Amino acid sequence: MTKSSVQGAVLGVLALGVGIGGGVLLFGEVDTRPVRHDDRGAQLISSDEAATSEGVDGDHPTAVGERSAELVRAPAPSEAEVAAARDGVEKTLTELRELYGYAGALDTEAARALIAKRRAATDVLVRRLVAYGAAGVNPTIDAYASAETGREKLLLIEALGANPSTAAAEGLSGLLAGESAFSYRRAMVEALGESLAPNADGILAGIATTADDPRTRTAAIKSLAAGPDATAALMARVDADPDVDVRIAALTRLSELGGDGAEAALGRVAGQPEAGTRVRAAAIVGLARAFPGGAVEVLTPLVGDEQPAVRAAVVTALERVRSEAAAALLRDIAARDSEASVRARAEQALARMAL
Repeated sequence: MTKSSVQGAVLGVLALGVGIGGGVLLFGEVDTRPVRHDDRGAQLISSDEAATSEGVDGDHPTAVGERSAELVRAPAPSEAEVAAARDGVEKTLTELRELYGYAGALDTEAARALIAKRRAATDVLVRRLVAYGAAGVNPTIDAYASAETGREKLLLIEALGANPSTAAAEGLSGLLAGESAFSYRRAMVEALGESLAPNADGILAGIATTADDPRTRTAAIKSLAAGPDATAALMARVDADPDVDVRIAALTRLSELGGDGAEAALGRVAGQPEAGTRVRAAAIVGLARAFPGGAVEVLTPLVGDEQPAVRAAVVTALERVRSEAAAALLRDIAARDSEASVRARAEQALARMAL
């Protein structure tokens, strides 16, 4: 998912007015304690809270102070700048509420015009919050804790994600640890994936590796951008995650991003019976997608695998490779496989390759 697509998706939800009762957002109990940062962006927790800083639902650790200490920071905002930002955040939320006031009965054309107007106006509000920079982080976090609607929360999440300061990325990490509703957690993860803050990738990789909720780990995996942090996190999930869907997501993202060791990891999992059929199938198809040149050598012994679903995945992968060596293997499968459905799949793949 690209940075522009996530921003457009969040702003689209805001513009369409989806909130409580809209049937889309899920709401749960939230730890409303403000997640505070000092003026240099380090999260402030008391000594008795430090031991339990994994969040209310046992999510990833938020020891952002240690991580952020290695980063070069901009000068701390002044008290006057923070006060101005706090006032600006309050005014922005007031404008958002007025923007989404009751509009009465509208025909289709008028409704579309209103949606477009709200979308454009919401975009302006996000940019206004982003313009406060590091000074706006704590006011935005405080506003999230007291937000009246889901629409307000999404606006604040979007603003933190678009804010390139390290404090904003850490603020999202802290908010995620205290948020129980997955719809908001996912929005926070996606905002981190969009963030240009220099610490965002490391924070996101940590979420992908340590978040207790499999859905949150999956969302983080899908938001990872290429880089050593992402490769290490994905390899860890491929080998160790207890959730099958998370492992599949990690394999898929690994095939999309590549990186050192990706081809070997995909080939290794493809040949592991203990990995399970679904995981192996994801590795097989991902290998062909990302590394077609070396895929045939890995796939050749799998033509005789005892699992029909694995052999079917081999057919899908060979069609993607589209080489003479791949076609030869497909012809062998079409003629010899013990499963009629696999033979038929191979014949169909050969027919499509001939076009």
